[in-house]
Amino acid sequence: MKAPKPTYKRKKAGKTEKFAGFLKRVGSKKKADKIGLHSLTEDETNTQSVTQYPVDGHNAVTDHVRRESKVISLTVRLDEGTMAKTVKVYNKLNYWGFKGIELQYHGAGIAVGHCVISSLAKHIEKYQTAMDVTIELTYVYFVTTSVIKHKKAKKKKGKREAKSSKSKSKKSKKKYVRVKRGDTYWLYHQKTGASIASLRKWNKYPDRRIPIGVRVRIK
Repeated sequence: MKAPKPTYKRKKAGKTEKFAGFLKRVGSKKKADKIGLHSLTEDETNTQSVTQYPVDGHNAVTDHVRRESKVISLTVRLDEGTMAKTVKVYNKLNYWGFKGIELQYHGAGIAVGHCVISSLAKHIEKYQTAMDVTIELTYVYFVTTSVIKHKKAKKKKGKREAKSSKSKSKKSKKKYVRVKRGDTYWLYHQKTGASIASLRKWNKYPDRRIPIGVRVRIK
C-alpha cells in the first residue's frame, strides 16, 4: 500500500518535513496556527436522529429524520524531536478544544472546512519523543456576532431632580436575571418580547458565549 501524498510541508532546521494531514485555525495565516499531523487512521461517522412513536400492534412510526453533525475520528502521531516540544503541540490542541476554536482539517482522504475538537486523548507508551493522539472533530458552522461595548454616559450638571425621577421610572421598567445553563437571547426574547438587537445592546456578551451566573438585562 502506497503512503498518502503529503498535504502539508514544513521546513525545520534546514530540512523539509512532510505531513499526511494538518489542522489550522480558520482565517489565520500564522504558521503557529497550523499543526502538521502524521495521520495513522481517519474515520468519518454520519448519524441521523430518527423520531419514533410506538403504535400498539405495529412497528414504530416517525414524522421526521434529523441529521446530526458528522464526526471525524483521527489517530495521529505527534513528534517534534523532543517530548517537551511534542507536549507543547498537544497542549495547543487541548487549548483549541477547550476554547472551541473553529478549525480546518485536511488529511489524506478527508477534508473538513469548519469543525471543533470535541474529544482529545493521548497515548504514551514506548516513544521517547513522540505520542499517539486520538482526536474527534465535530463538523459545525459558527454564527458570527459582534460584541457591543458599553460607552460611559457623560455626566451633565443641573436638573438633577428631573433626571433622578426619569431614571427611577426607567429603572422600574428594567428587568435583570442571572444566566442559567442553556439561556440564550432568543429565549429571553420569547419570555419578555424584547428584540434580539436590544438584548445585544444592553449586554456585552456574544450570542453563543453568555457566561453562566452573570447578571443580564432582559427587559
